[in-house]
Amino acid sequence: MTLPGAVRKTALSLLVLSLSAAFAWGMTLPSPAVWLLMFACIGLSLVITFKPTAATYLTLPYAVLEGFVVSSISKWYVSGLVYAGAGGPGLVWTALGLTVAIFAALLLIYATGVIKPSANFKLALVAATAGVSLFYIATMLLGIFGVQMPLVFSTGTFGLGFSLLMVVLASACLVADFDFVEEGVKNGLPKHMEWFAAFGLMVTVVWLYLEILRLLAKLQSRRN
Repeated sequence: MTLPGAVRKTALSLLVLSLSAAFAWGMTLPSPAVWLLMFACIGLSLVITFKPTAATYLTLPYAVLEGFVVSSISKWYVSGLVYAGAGGPGLVWTALGLTVAIFAALLLIYATGVIKPSANFKLALVAATAGVSLFYIATMLLGIFGVQMPLVFSTGTFGLGFSLLMVVLASACLVADFDFVEEGVKNGLPKHMEWFAAFGLMVTVVWLYLEILRLLAKLQSRRN
């Protein structure tokens, strides 16, 4: 595992994701198809997580599927389907801009050595992320049957606080991802871990973008 290799694979993964999302933007997928794609992404992510060698072959297919999912979800927000009074293409561009800005700022801060996650921090982060992942999967399953979580996803104070917390958590995961790459290179991990690192960074970037998009939509809906 080398730093240039991890960087190239991460850049390629994000490029494929972006191209897929741009292609899917001109399409209107029915909700059942989007849900199926979501669960397909979850399935692939589980395979990669528990079998890192599979990242070599599954990261780019995952990026293609995730591009369709991200594009469809973004269109739901733009059209105002998720939050009444919130929408418009400016919402997506703002979320994208903030995602890139946060990514660049955290990478710069990490590279200069200002922040360095400790073992306890990373352990707590894994536990928190696993809990949030299970919560979102449960929410998706309940949503299929029309059961909603009004307090968490509301535009009220609690809902805004939850979204802000998720943005902070996703940002912290980015720092942990940077640290994983650095430690992987230092410890001489196998070559396929470059793809595993790229997959992890891509997932975190998408998560950060979606959380920022949700937070902005809540704020816009609240103002209107």
